[in-house]
Amino acid sequence: RDLNRRYDTPMSDARRDRMRRRFQQELRALQEVPFDDLGRDGRIDWLLLENHVRRELHALSEEQRRDRELQSLLPFAPDIVALAEARRDLQDIDAEKVAAIVDGIARSTWSIHASVQRGDFNSTPPPLRERAARQLSDLRRSMSNWFRYRDGYDPQFSWWVRTPHQDADRAIESLGKALRAPSRGESNVDRTLIGDPVGLDAL
Repeated sequence: RDLNRRYDTPMSDARRDRMRRRFQQELRALQEVPFDDLGRDGRIDWLLLENHVRRELHALSEEQRRDRELQSLLPFAPDIVALAEARRDLQDIDAEKVAAIVDGIARSTWSIHASVQRGDFNSTPPPLRERAARQLSDLRRSMSNWFRYRDGYDPQFSWWVRTPHQDADRAIESLGKALRAPSRGESNVDRTLIGDPVGLDAL
C-alpha cells in the first residue's frame, strides 16, 4: 500500500519496476523457505502466497502490455508521467524548459484530437478507445496535481507555465470526449457496456 501511495502516477514504468522488484524479492524469500519442513497449514499459506505474488507479477506485465497498446493514442503520456514523477522526487525545475514541455504536450494532444476527429482512429476497437479515455482522465488529474503543487507560491513557474497548462488541460479534456464519441457506425452502441475482454476472450 505504501508503494502504491508513493508511486501513484498512471502509466508509470518506474512504478511497475519498483513493484516488480518488490514481488521478485518476496518470491526469492519464499523460495528460501524449506517447504518440505512446513506443516500442512504452513504449506497451504506458502502456496497461497506464492500464487498471489506470481499473479501480481503477471498483472504488472499485462498492465505494461496494455499501456503500450495506447502509445499511438497517447504519445504525450510519457511527458506527463515524467513531470509528475519529478515532483514526487522533489526535483528542481527550470520553469521555461518545463513550459516548453507542457506546450509540447498540448500540441501533441491537439494533433491526436484532430486525427480522431478526422476518423483516423475509427478502426481502433472501442474498448481500446475507452481505455485510452480512462487513462487520459488519470493523466489529466496527475498533471493538474503537478501544476497546483507550484502554482502561486512560485511566481516564475506560474508566469511561464500557467498558459500552456491551461491549453494542455483543454486539449486533454477535448481528446477524452472525442475518444468516447461514437465512431462511424457506432451510433446505436451502448457505451456503458464497452470494456476490455475478460476470461477466455482475453487470452
